[in-house]
Amino acid sequence: MQPQLGSLLVPAAALINHSCCPNAHHLSEGPELVLRSYRKIAKNEEITIAYINTAQLFEERQEKLSASYAFTCQCAKCADGSEMQEVLTGDPILDEHVYLAKSQLDTLEHASTDPGQDLISLEANVRQTFRSLSSRKPWPISLPPIPMIHVKLAIRFEDEQQWERALHYWLKIVYLIDPLRYPDRLDAHRVVDLMWLSQLEGRISHTIQTDSSVKATFDSIESSLSLAQWAHNIQLKDDAAASLGPNHIIFKVAAHFDKEMEGKMMASMGIEESAWQSEALKEMRAERFKVAERRLLEWAGVDVSVKTV
Repeated sequence: MQPQLGSLLVPAAALINHSCCPNAHHLSEGPELVLRSYRKIAKNEEITIAYINTAQLFEERQEKLSASYAFTCQCAKCADGSEMQEVLTGDPILDEHVYLAKSQLDTLEHASTDPGQDLISLEANVRQTFRSLSSRKPWPISLPPIPMIHVKLAIRFEDEQQWERALHYWLKIVYLIDPLRYPDRLDAHRVVDLMWLSQLEGRISHTIQTDSSVKATFDSIESSLSLAQWAHNIQLKDDAAASLGPNHIIFKVAAHFDKEMEGKMMASMGIEESAWQSEALKEMRAERFKVAERRLLEWAGVDVSVKTV
């Protein structure tokens, strides 16, 4: 039985072609289908959307598009061919080890959703496989299934309230992986992942107030964590407004939190809103946000310059 490929019949929208590097995406707002751009679209440039998850490997994308939509994609991204070419050496013996390691990663990805799998052992196996890969040729951190392994580990660690490890993985996803997987900042995937990071930071900040062991873990970074969450939430608010629209729940929640934080800060500093919006205070906040983000990344062991495993 074929999977459902759509939920609305919109003749004009049905004319929009697919690309694995689209310049727009669509979403539903009540009874309406809304098309939003990821970036400025040039005059006479074709508007394209993605019919599938474009973060998959070339072979997987082609197979899905052929099976579901009966065409072979020839977009700019697909013209580059298989992403595996980035990590193959040309030596048959070495490349056999590369494919073996890729198979091991696929197995680990499936295992990462199994609640019966010990999480610490699973992470150790992932790290060992990463070391095996990088010893031959650097693997881009955005090459599947590496991103999904990070996402699943982040979710598992958060579910088990291992906050430090969960934060480490969500920071890597937002700062390292997503910009490579989804180059357009307004891509809905990036907006959603930023939301998960901001929510995790909020959960940690709340838990710090009630759990002494968690407070001890984050004691040296607590103020930076709070400021980083606010910075991430402001970015989430702005990106959600542009990507998903002002009626989307993600934007509404982020806007509410931002307003709440502004009120608290103005009260603590004893200033009026007019002064709060001054250029001097805006610059001060921006600088404090940058320092807090940098401290948080360093504390979590995330090096934003490293693009390989």
